[in-house]
Amino acid sequence: MLKKCLLVLIVTALFFPAMALADDQESKGTPVLYQAEVVYPGIYKGHRLYQFVEQRQTWFANPRPKTWAQLPCAVARKALTEQGEWVGILTENGECAGYAEAPRLAAGNYLNYLRSSAAKGDK
Repeated sequence: MLKKCLLVLIVTALFFPAMALADDQESKGTPVLYQAEVVYPGIYKGHRLYQFVEQRQTWFANPRPKTWAQLPCAVARKALTEQGEWVGILTENGECAGYAEAPRLAAGNYLNYLRSSAAKGDK
């Protein structure tokens, strides 16, 4: 009888911590992929175009062009629409101008997504 009780205690001691760990990992969840049609609240303006400045390690509003949805550069517009980010050079008019030493550009909505709990997998 004592052996059975001891066995039950050992199994319980081993089983329950593993369940708690699994529950903790499950609550973290899987990050939700970026969906451009979803408006993610945050500090960035969703329609604005932002440029990552390596020296400062931060995103700044792009002076020209200011918005990304009507860019003449179809490659940039498509990437920003579907993925939220694009690496390339744009003219002040928003036309494609190459890739040499190109900056990272991102839609404000995408930057809000990156800061959101959806991107981190939090529930």
